[in-house]
Order: sequence, then C-alpha cells, then structure tokens
Amino acid sequence: MTGKITGELRAYGDNIASGKALPSAGSAFTPAFTNAGILSDTELVLKADTAISITSGKSLSFELHDCATESGTYLKAADIVSFSGSSSIASGTELARFVPNSVTKTFMKIKITDTEDLSSAKISIYPVKKG
Repeated sequence: MTGKITGELRAYGDNIASGKALPSAGSAFTPAFTNAGILSDTELVLKADTAISITSGKSLSFELHDCATESGTYLKAADIVSFSGSSSIASGTELARFVPNSVTKTFMKIKITDTEDLSSAKISIYPVKKG
C-alpha cells in the first residue's frame, strides 16, 4: 500500500466550549484553557451549533486573550475572526480555525463580543490535531 493517511482528530480531551450561548449585546469569555502540550499542528476550531443571524449594522467577533496565570488578568493576544453587516450563518458552519502563535502565554480564553442579542445562538470551540 502506498500513500499517506491524512485527516484530523479532536485533540487534548474535552471541548473548550460546547453549546456555549453567544452574549446578549455584550461580551463573554470561555473558561480558561491551557496551551500546555498543544503542538504547532493543532488548531482551535470555532463552529456554529445553531444558526446565527447578524442584522445590518451589527457585528460578532472572537479574540484570543492570554495570561501567564489562570487567575490573572487576561489581555488580547490576537483577533480570530469577525462578522459584520447582514450575515446568516448556518448551523454546523465552521466559523474559524486558529493556531495560537509560539509566544502565547500558558493560559488562554476566547472573548466573544456581539453588538446585538445573539443569546439564542450557540457555538462550540475545540482543538483538533492535523495528521
């Protein structure tokens, strides 16, 4: 047999966020997670669990925040993805894939911000390892 098997596997155990409701015209953070053991070929996947409808003039954004200690002050480390204007995102849509850079601190959270009430929509965030 020749060739190489490629694909991806969910990595490092539990989801970072599973079925997390989006904020109601504000911001929310995922629970803290650690980058210990996350290799360069690991990506964070953000996925819509339900349909998300963003109205004209409104927005939804995701940022990576990090900190050296779990209970410290988390600061923005990177923009992940944002949506603005009139957008309809179907359930099951992958919103983004993101690889934290090598200088990301040990503890991370994802900040979710919207400018309208999207609290009826849900997302999941999980790591995958490319192979």
